[in-house]
Amino acid sequence: MLSALLVRIMKDVEKKMLFALFIIPTVGVLFFINTINIDGLIATIYKPSVNNEVDYYYLVYLSEDASPSWQEAIKDSEKTLQKLEPSKSFSTEEYRQLYWARYTLERLDNEVTYLSQKYGDYSKIKMTDEENRKYINRIRKWQSFNLGEYQSYMEILQNKDVYDQVNALLQKATGFENARVTDSIRQSAPLDRATQPPLL
Repeated sequence: MLSALLVRIMKDVEKKMLFALFIIPTVGVLFFINTINIDGLIATIYKPSVNNEVDYYYLVYLSEDASPSWQEAIKDSEKTLQKLEPSKSFSTEEYRQLYWARYTLERLDNEVTYLSQKYGDYSKIKMTDEENRKYINRIRKWQSFNLGEYQSYMEILQNKDVYDQVNALLQKATGFENARVTDSIRQSAPLDRATQPPLL
């Protein structure tokens, strides 16, 4: 569009030609943006990292198009919990690791629940109350269908054994935090990896 403006400044262009100079690149850019899976590229090729740690917390907060990174996030959180298990009282660094693993699992648990409610077998969904029933019926309307979400749900179904671990891992992480983290550690732990890198 800047090139079109430059042409318009340097040369007298008819209105129809000027319109074409603007509309063609605009349509091209919109087509390009809507055909490239940006979140998928971030999740698979351009993974964000902080202090040489892949930021799975960030990845699970992207759209469902980033679901190729979800299994890795689960495995990474599981590995973190296994590493922390022998410790009876967590240090600030151990709490930092637990914190990010727990919130990653919490987000994934919410995603799995949401996608199961929206695309799963209706007869198997737990209807806890009338408000819950209305919510589920609303998100299951055809107008709410989203291809990225549906593909993510199909991935959950195909890897059910991995995704079935999420809730149990989340409960384990919550149990660790409640039993092994003191208030002083919770308050003094450097959670921001970018400004307060862990000791390596």
